[in-house]
Amino acid sequence: MVGFPVSSYPRFYKALNQYGEGILFDSIVAASDKSFDSDPLNYVLKIAHNKWKEQEEELDASEEYEADIEKAKRQSRKQSDELAKKLDKARRING
Repeated sequence: MVGFPVSSYPRFYKALNQYGEGILFDSIVAASDKSFDSDPLNYVLKIAHNKWKEQEEELDASEEYEADIEKAKRQSRKQSDELAKKLDKARRING
């Protein structure tokens, strides 16, 4: 797309708002090595969408990982509390 005029400014600005400057810039750079027989904007938008999708999947995986960590912490606290109760009961019985 570098060296080509933007064929549709509304589509370009919509993609800019949707995907962000960084993703769109990376997509333009990635498309700069390719020669085009048709509108390069379509190719750039396809790359941008794929990059955005990958980013969203990584974010979802990260959030899922954090949720799993919090779940493990709650389970560990629960087990520790149960063990503490059992120890207190054993001390009262033996003590």
